[in-house]
Amino acid sequence: MKSSLLAAVAALALAGTAAAQPSRQPALEDQLAYAAQAPKAGTFQLIPLRVLQEVRGQEGMITIQNGIYVLQGPDGNVTVQIGPEGSVVIDSARKAQAAELVAALKALVGPHTIRFVFTTNGDPERAEAAYDVRKSGKAIFGGNVAGQASDLAGEAVHMSHQAVLDRLSGIGKDKAVDETEWPKETYAEEDYDFHFNDEGVQFFHAPAAHTDGDSVVFFRRSDVVVAGDLWDTGAYPRIDTAHGGTVQGVLDGLNHVVELTIPGNKQEGGTLVVPGRGRPGDEAEVVEYRDMVTIIRDRIKDMADKGMTLDQIKAAKPSFDYDGRYGSTTGPWTTDMFISAVYEGVKPARPQRRRAAR
Repeated sequence: MKSSLLAAVAALALAGTAAAQPSRQPALEDQLAYAAQAPKAGTFQLIPLRVLQEVRGQEGMITIQNGIYVLQGPDGNVTVQIGPEGSVVIDSARKAQAAELVAALKALVGPHTIRFVFTTNGDPERAEAAYDVRKSGKAIFGGNVAGQASDLAGEAVHMSHQAVLDRLSGIGKDKAVDETEWPKETYAEEDYDFHFNDEGVQFFHAPAAHTDGDSVVFFRRSDVVVAGDLWDTGAYPRIDTAHGGTVQGVLDGLNHVVELTIPGNKQEGGTLVVPGRGRPGDEAEVVEYRDMVTIIRDRIKDMADKGMTLDQIKAAKPSFDYDGRYGSTTGPWTTDMFISAVYEGVKPARPQRRRAAR
C-alpha cells in the first residue's frame, strides 16, 4: 500500500511537465535514478539525505526541492547540495583520491555545476583535493565581472575560515602547501551566510575545537548540519592541539550543533547531522556524543586536579566504558592520543616562579 502511494505521488509530481514550464530541470530523472541506484563499490559511497525532487505548486508550476548527499570516502565525508543554481561541495579528500572524487562528484551533480567548494578545516583529508574539485566547477558572475576575472570564472569559488588559509599558506608553524590548495575566499567573523538554491546557507566558526579553523555548515531549508571533525561516529574527537584544538572548544562546537538541531517525533529524526567521519545522525546522537566527551573530560580533570600525572591517568583508564565503541590502540588517532589531548586542556596551570631580587 505504501509503495503504491509513493508511486502515485511521484507520478503526480511528474505529470503534465511540458516544455512550456521554464523551471523544469530536464536532467532531474537522471539525478533521481543515480540516487536510487547508488554505486555499491568504489572509493566514494553515496548516501542520499534529502533527495532532489520536483514539487508542484498550486498553479501547476514545477520547482526543484534541493538535494543533500554525502559521499563517504576513505578519510571522511564529502557533503553535496544540489539545486537549480548549481551545487555546493563541503570538504574534499586527500590528493591521492582527487581524480576519483571529481569523477564521483561529476556523476552525482550532472548538469548542476559545482559553484562553491567549502573547506571546514585545513587537514589534508579535507583540503588537498579542493583544487581539483573547484577546477571541475564554475563560478557565477554578473555583468562584466566574468571578463575582468577570467582567471576565476572557470572554476568554483573555494572558501574557508581565515585560519585555514593562514595554516595552508604557511602563516604559523606549518610549511606552506602548494598555492593551488589555498582557499580564494575567507571569512574571519563568527559566522558567514549567503543564499543559494533558494536556501540560506550558514557557516559558523568553531574556534579552538578540532583546530582553530573549524567551521560548522547549516543548510537551513534542507535542515542539514555538517559538523565536520567535531563529530566522529566511530572514534573519539580528534583534538589537534598543535593547530589550536582544545577539548573545551570541541564541546562548545557540539553544543552549538545541538542548538541548531530540532528533533523529530520521540527525539528520532528531525535535523540531520553529517559527521566528519561515519554515518549521518540526528540530535540525540550528537547529544550522546557530547555527553560522552563531557564525562571523560570531567574524569580526567578530577584526576589532574588531584595531582595525578598523565601516565597515571592513562593507567586509570578514564574512558574504559566507552573504549569499546570509540577507542583504538592503532591508527592515526588512538585512545592514548585522545586522553593526552584532553589532559592538555584541563591540567592545572603551573605556578610561575618568582625571580630572585638582585
